[in-house]
Amino acid sequence: MRVAVRRGIEFAIWMLVGVIASRTWCLDGLPLPISIDSNSMAPTLLGPHRRIVCADCGFRFVRGENRRAADTRAVCPNCGYAGNDATQGPVSDGDRVLVDRATFQFRLPRRWEVVAFRTPGREKEWSTKRVVGLPGESVALRDGDVYINGAILRKTLEQQKATSVLVHDARYAPHRCTPAPPRWRPDSPESRWSCQEGRFVHAASQDPEAIGWLSYRHWRRVPGQPEQVLEGPVLTDPAFDLERRVPAGAIRPTSDLRLSFRWVRSAGSGWLHVRAVDGQMEFVVRIHAATRRAELLCNGSPLPISMPHGPVFDALPASVDISLFDRQLLVAIAGRTIAAYPYERTGPAPPISRPPFSLGGADLSLEVDQVRVFRDAYYEAPPGGPNEWRLGAGSSDRGEELFVLGDNPLFSNDSRNWPAGARLTLTALVGKPLFAWGATEEVACKGWRFRIPNITGFRYIR
Repeated sequence: MRVAVRRGIEFAIWMLVGVIASRTWCLDGLPLPISIDSNSMAPTLLGPHRRIVCADCGFRFVRGENRRAADTRAVCPNCGYAGNDATQGPVSDGDRVLVDRATFQFRLPRRWEVVAFRTPGREKEWSTKRVVGLPGESVALRDGDVYINGAILRKTLEQQKATSVLVHDARYAPHRCTPAPPRWRPDSPESRWSCQEGRFVHAASQDPEAIGWLSYRHWRRVPGQPEQVLEGPVLTDPAFDLERRVPAGAIRPTSDLRLSFRWVRSAGSGWLHVRAVDGQMEFVVRIHAATRRAELLCNGSPLPISMPHGPVFDALPASVDISLFDRQLLVAIAGRTIAAYPYERTGPAPPISRPPFSLGGADLSLEVDQVRVFRDAYYEAPPGGPNEWRLGAGSSDRGEELFVLGDNPLFSNDSRNWPAGARLTLTALVGKPLFAWGATEEVACKGWRFRIPNITGFRYIR
């Protein structure tokens, strides 16, 4: 009997030691979930919010919950319909986060990595943001882009996906409440494009040299006249916290856009063309359907960059991504980047007068779906504040410093706007957020009640 009791006590002690060690050195957020209480990192991490289904296009979107907001209408970020009931559905608490406390004991944070840290000036509070500047670097924000030591910071495809904001998803067309023109439209009746429920089909022309174009035309609804739309450039208005007032002058036109679609099938020996325009430069990506090789053109001339000599994908269907983020043409087929061409321009891009993206078929029948347009996060310095920062590298008076930004920059309290003297040093890091989940379930066991994560809502934090 005594042996059994002793073993039971030893087991309980070792279990307690294991929990303490895990919480101290390895993981935070599982025994006591760490909750996100704002939408400064949306859509990567969500604070209190409601999930709303647009009554016009059926698109499902998230609206940040502000309990003091009097507006009971929600604007759909996909079609702009402003008559959605903002009170539909329950208020969801902020995401729960699992934090790995060990990673940064062995290495520095990487650029564009999400980190958890004690908030400068309010050390009892924790924050989560994305790292852009490392110790010893200078950071500047110009025209929405990040510059490190005077050079623009360009992202990989995975980094772009982590910070992208959805502008339009062609699978959700407005038709239930108010009439609106499709955003993807043929350039002419001879283009031979048709659309059905977000799937676009091109029929081959009798002329093998003719390119039939389907172009994206961005429009916005006229306030107070939902049946009227105005075509224009993509703007940097927020896709989250739509009930909060946006600072005057904070919304700007942008040409940092990304097109993503799936090439489903094709027939013929012609070419798929994808055209991307940033206001000053026109790029065309040509993919031959039979040989599956690719070519790149800039303003009508071949680009002087190295390209794969063989097929750029194995078989259809295949995903296609074309982006103009950070003054760089990036082309990825089937998840593999085949070209990254940096280019320069003087000053911000002028408003786009031509469609930013077009799809074309020449001597080819083809079908594409899952067509979506994204924009990049647009970072600006606060009005009246600095637009360049020098980070400490570990000197006697300043520790090794990091520069962090939120994914929802219009409503993020980060390195741009902390009080003077408030800086994030490596010693303030808590750990690396690994997973987030938005739903928990209460479980009762012998009088004890626990909240455990619903594994169906788990997602890895990019």
